[in-house]
Amino acid sequence: MTLSPDGKEIVASIDEAESSHLVLFEAATGKIRWRHKTSFSNQPMFVADGSRICYFGADPSSRTVYAVYWLDAATGKRMPQVMLADHRETALRPDGKVLAAGGLDGLVCQYDLESRTRLDGASADPPVEVTEVQFSADGSKVRGWGDRWYEWDMKTGTQTRLTPRAAPNSPGPYAVSRDQRWIVTPVGEQSRRIQRVELVELKPAGQVHPLPADEPPYSFRFSPDGRLMISKSSMLSIVDPRSGKLLQEIRAGENEAVVASEDGTTALVVNSNGTTVKAVHWNLVTGERSGEWSGQLSRSPNVNPKVRQFQKLTPDGQVFVVCFSAGEPEQQNGLFTSFFDARNGRLLSSWKSGLYWMGNAFSSDNRALVVSTERALEIREIATGGRRMLFAEHAITGSGFSPDGRFLAVASQPQPIALYDLVGDPSAHMWDPARVERIWESLGLDDAERSFQEMRILRANPAEAARFVKVRMKVPAPPKGDWIAARIRDLDAPAYRDRERATADLSAVGDIVIAPLRDALKSASAEAQPRIQGVLEQIDSMTPDKLRAIRACEVLEGIGTREAIAVLADWAKGAPGATLTREAVESLERLKKR
Repeated sequence: MTLSPDGKEIVASIDEAESSHLVLFEAATGKIRWRHKTSFSNQPMFVADGSRICYFGADPSSRTVYAVYWLDAATGKRMPQVMLADHRETALRPDGKVLAAGGLDGLVCQYDLESRTRLDGASADPPVEVTEVQFSADGSKVRGWGDRWYEWDMKTGTQTRLTPRAAPNSPGPYAVSRDQRWIVTPVGEQSRRIQRVELVELKPAGQVHPLPADEPPYSFRFSPDGRLMISKSSMLSIVDPRSGKLLQEIRAGENEAVVASEDGTTALVVNSNGTTVKAVHWNLVTGERSGEWSGQLSRSPNVNPKVRQFQKLTPDGQVFVVCFSAGEPEQQNGLFTSFFDARNGRLLSSWKSGLYWMGNAFSSDNRALVVSTERALEIREIATGGRRMLFAEHAITGSGFSPDGRFLAVASQPQPIALYDLVGDPSAHMWDPARVERIWESLGLDDAERSFQEMRILRANPAEAARFVKVRMKVPAPPKGDWIAARIRDLDAPAYRDRERATADLSAVGDIVIAPLRDALKSASAEAQPRIQGVLEQIDSMTPDKLRAIRACEVLEGIGTREAIAVLADWAKGAPGATLTREAVESLERLKKR
């Protein structure tokens, strides 16, 4: 399918059980303008002025195969022009006057759409059939995939090989470095199976290093600093592409797996059995083991984790995601998802995610995730697991947030890429001083959808939002060390009244006392131990104040103005360990990189 040049109409090739049709729709309403019956049709395209549509296929009246036909765009009636073209895939030059065709015989040719004749002196002859044909923006070159990526000059036919030769039937390169200097590619020899995998230097052409040749479970990717990361479920290897030298290798034991972040900073060795997640944290920058933790997969006693579907880290390595099924195999009640802080194992949220889902992309601030479910696309909030937005999309092939979190791009076959504005038109989200109480209340609700609508209002009014949250947010003052020590001692006091008061005081302080409480737990008495554990569980639960702190920092980070950054900087000076302090510090660090 494709849009008309003015964006008002869509032409689509539709195959049905008994016939095939080209159908013209009104883009705004979906109303059908006309249908044209064919024996076979593919790749319909509008000419530059939108008056005609050409397509590759066969017409019922002539039964001619491998031809390009023209239809009147207004009526759908076939025009007398027919252009014989033995080709596999085509691309229309940006001006709509020339068609490039990747032929079944391996030729890449050009056809003049006005005269319906092949242009001489502008063909190329790669060694194999060409697919993925596409023009450059200026129309001077065509690229396509044969046994590698090629580029052809459409005036001279000069052919340039852009990548090394891949194995027959290869999907293409496995990984390309960000500077386009290095490529990991499968290489074939005499048979049709992959003989080896190579790391090849493209600019300047030079070094070649052999790599493990297994099909998946091996995967390859380059970290932003240029190191090559080779992943297998039970092993992670990091290689210097310049020398081919192995820099680091992390191996998992029995019933364990290694997961690594895309930015090359973090890896976890995770135990894959049971209801508890046990992980060893590795700093891939220093090459050192940096901690270990354990945590329950779910807070709910009614969820009995059985099989883990997958586990992964967010691109920056700060959040660990586990998707698992629950119950007995014959009584599966859907999939569940849990988010952990990858640094300390704190369970952030859990939610039931239906019978199927695929996580497509995390926001750059680690506060939202795009989820493709059975019939729709959702944005999920990591802090609560709640659904923020729902879209009617199908067959999602990829998605991504803009760095500031305002836009979401979604690719789905065979539709064009859809771009959603998650903030919306500021005129539709005018600042209303009478609504500030409702906005503040909504920021603390467990209802992710309702709170996100209020966050959109704040994002659409950056100056008012920065002043609003600065006035409303109370920055907790850190209690003195001797005060904390006294309350911890009173957890074991002789008088019940003193023990209860100390428990209440410590619970009210919140995150700030987590570290001293965990230290005290190691040597606590039988009386104090359950009280400390109870306080830690209460502190670890999500509260309205914590949600407001997380969401307020998300709003300011998304806005990114000087005023917003100044507010975050003030909050970052707060009590160490407090949710507001931690979220503000992390937002400022991401803003520096953005």
